[in-house]
Amino acid sequence: MDWISNYIVVEIAGAVFGLIIYLLAKQTKPREAGGKIVLRLPIIYWYLAIFLLIFLFGLLVKVYYPEFKTGEFRLPSDLAAFYISFPMMIASVIIMFYYKNHEIIIDKNSIQSFGLFRNKSELFWKEINKVTFNQSAFRVYGPKVKIEVITYLAGLDIFLKTLRETVPTEISKDALKKYKDS
Repeated sequence: MDWISNYIVVEIAGAVFGLIIYLLAKQTKPREAGGKIVLRLPIIYWYLAIFLLIFLFGLLVKVYYPEFKTGEFRLPSDLAAFYISFPMMIASVIIMFYYKNHEIIIDKNSIQSFGLFRNKSELFWKEINKVTFNQSAFRVYGPKVKIEVITYLAGLDIFLKTLRETVPTEISKDALKKYKDS
């Protein structure tokens, strides 16, 4: 019976932690710069990535430091912690770069996207010929450009409002309905 109470405590702690992260993410507001609105990931993602990176590094040190303390270099017999922690550390570094580099800039004439490596895509609102929504992201298509706007960005409501006002209804109605239903 002791494992049931531990399971319940872990579930409650996870739910409270998830609720706190959700509320902190919703507090993030989009930034305005020179008449343009900049949509970014909420800052909580940056802090979570840093926390995860430090935690996993500490876990690796705790697990493997006794193996190296003897003065001779040999691989530990159990590499499970390494196989789990190292990919998660890489993922947290990618999240940190994604937070710093990825942004969507909206103004009255166009939408610009800067990706993970700061590659820029720009699309004028009048050039949009298709809008889709699936897998938690809007995809806005132009003649040669595709811009993806994920739903986790702070200020998504501003993007949706601008999309409704500037793009013809027949182009965006299916995507907006699919988003509303999800």
